[in-house]
Amino acid sequence: MPAEPPLVPASPSPEVVVFVGYPALGKSSFFRTHFAPADYLHVNQDTLKTRDRCVKAVDAALKERRSVVV
Repeated sequence: MPAEPPLVPASPSPEVVVFVGYPALGKSSFFRTHFAPADYLHVNQDTLKTRDRCVKAVDAALKERRSVVV
C-alpha cells in the first residue's frame, strides 16, 4: 500500500541517501519498494565490487541531476 503522503516526495534537486546496516536487513527491498519507483539509482558495492566504482557512479549520477541511494 502506498504511503500517504509519499515516503519519497519529489525533490527539485538531486540527493544522496545512504543506507547503513548489517547484511540481510532489507535495505535493498526497502530501496525497491520506496525509492526505485521515484527513479533513484541504486549504487552498492556488492554489484560494483569496489568503493572507487561506487564513488564514480554516484558522481556520474549527480552530474546527470539524478538522485542516488547508496
